[in-house]
Amino acid sequence: MWNTIEAVVKAGATIINVPDTVGYAVPEEFGELIRNIHDCLKNLNDKVLLSVHCHNDLGLATANTLIAVKNGADKVECTGRVNIKVTCGSDKIYSARASDTNIIKASALAFINGINNISLESINH
Repeated sequence: MWNTIEAVVKAGATIINVPDTVGYAVPEEFGELIRNIHDCLKNLNDKVLLSVHCHNDLGLATANTLIAVKNGADKVECTGRVNIKVTCGSDKIYSARASDTNIIKASALAFINGINNISLESINH
């Protein structure tokens, strides 16, 4: 995976997105993966953002997102609500740069502050 990341960064990519699109990552492994990519990426080009997108098949999307931020993710993409659908809960997506927001863990949900909630409502319907 690193060879591909390195190649696209050298070709001009400004964001690297690491998804858990099948929702089977566990926090310890996902956090370690993000930390390793973050460390290598920032040595290669510290202006490139590291983004994550976690699905909720095992109910771990919130935990994986929070541990990714803790381990260096600059940006998160997540659903406006936690649910499991045919698309595994990622049919309506918004994103925020983790470095520009406060992430608060409450009642097993991550609420991202600093985003216009009215816009989120229109996205979620």
